[in-house]
Formats: sequence, C-alpha cells, structure tokens
Amino acid sequence: MTDNNGSALPADLSKVSTADLMKITGQVDSGSEESGLPRLSINHASEDDEGNSLPRGYYAIKNPKTGEVIFAEQASFRPFIRLFMYSAWDNEAEAFGSQTVQLNTLNGVFYDSTGGERCGRLAKAEMDKLDANSPEYAVQKNVKCNQVIYGIAAANGINAKGEKASIQNIPVVWYVKGVSFIPVSNFIRSLNKQKKPMWETVMRLTTAKNKKGANTFYGAIVQHEGNAQFTADDKALMEFFFKGIKGFNDSILKKYRDVIKSTTKGVDKSLGDSLEGELATS
Repeated sequence: MTDNNGSALPADLSKVSTADLMKITGQVDSGSEESGLPRLSINHASEDDEGNSLPRGYYAIKNPKTGEVIFAEQASFRPFIRLFMYSAWDNEAEAFGSQTVQLNTLNGVFYDSTGGERCGRLAKAEMDKLDANSPEYAVQKNVKCNQVIYGIAAANGINAKGEKASIQNIPVVWYVKGVSFIPVSNFIRSLNKQKKPMWETVMRLTTAKNKKGANTFYGAIVQHEGNAQFTADDKALMEFFFKGIKGFNDSILKKYRDVIKSTTKGVDKSLGDSLEGELATS
C-alpha cells in the first residue's frame, strides 16, 4: 500500500488491513497551506490581543462554531493519523518561512515549499560540527521536526474571559514538537508494542512546566484515558483527514516545482516525472 517515500494514501479503507492501516496512518514508522482544522496546542502566551490574561501551560483549542478559544488544564485526544513534517518559522513575517510535505515515515524525502528538502535541516552529524554561537546554528535550530497528529479532541475549561467553556469531540490537528515530541512518540510506540491501533485509544493530555535559564515552557504529558471503537463515522472522518493531507502535500509540491522551474533552465523531465509520482493516491 505504501511506496518507499511513505506517502501513498488509501483509496478505500475497507480493503486495508488493520496492520497496514497502522503503517499508512504513520502510527508505525518504517524508519526509526493548513488543513483548515482547528489546532490543538499548548498555550505559552500570557495575554491575548484584547489584554485578557491567559493561563500558560493550558491546552488551547478554537471552537469552530463560535470562534472562541477554549483553555483547559486537561484535554482528551483520540489520534487517528500521525505524520511527520519539517517547518521553519519566520519571526519577522510571523509566518512559516518554509514547510515540507507530511509523510508517515522519517525516512521519506521531505520536499519543501522553498525548493529544497527538510527546510534545509542538516543531519545531526553535520549539526554537531557547527559553532553553537554561529548564525548557521541559529538557523538550524529554527527548523523543527513535527509530529502532525489528526484526531478528535474534547475539553472542559474556560475562555479568554475566564468564563466556563467546553468543546466535545471536534476534529483537530496537533503539531507536536520540541519537548513534547518524545513523550507523544513514546506513547504511540507503546501502543505499537500492544499491537493496538491508536484510533481506538483516547489519550489524557496534561502538561509539565519546564525551565531553562530565564525561559519557562511547557511540554505534554500523555496517559491512557480510555478506549474507543472505530465506527463508520470514524472511517468517514479518517478519509476526510486523508483528503486534507493530500491537498496540503499537493500545495507544497506545487511550490517546490515552481521554485525549481524558476531557478533551473529547462527542468529535467525525469525530475518532473518523479515529482508527479510523489504523494499519489494508491
């Protein structure tokens, strides 16, 4: 079902075994523009644009129906698909300077939106050779590897004004990086050892406070909360996620091609043929 780039997407889930689906959704890694979905994230801001005080270290999720952000000390999250991508944030533009395609394996080829791969991220051995005080090292540290997890979230908390608010079982995307990366990865790895599909598991998410020098930041703590059955509605939602992922990857590949065409005279046909095959639906 998958190609060597870990990018093939299923056309019909009814023909996919549980074991294969665990690989396709990125739960089992064979190597060791936005989807439009609300984001699940950990809030690090102390106040919003209106001057409301916000609880740092709480999970934040925007209610798609009301537009208000819910802040909760604890959240429930049921993961459906876990992919990987690289991204580089541009502080001046306050936007992503570069993003890669999303793949279900870290061993894939991560074409990026600026005509390169992995947003220019070097291999660890090359990174270790850089001076930690150099501009090159700072650029490298700005490129993050993300676990991109699509699933369903629920939380009881407050809004920015401190009023009680909640959301129940809404589709979200969670970009997991930094200090949260390993705990989330380890939890999914534990499910693999049990041969348990992650979409039949509900996570209990809390956070831990960390301090490095003058900086205070928060990371995810992941525990098992409960189990769930994979229903017909869940299948339809997973197919919806895959459709959104394909649209995102297609947009990144288009930007990649456009950059290559603008910087190369007469793009090699073999390159064009190769890219046409990337992230194609099987």
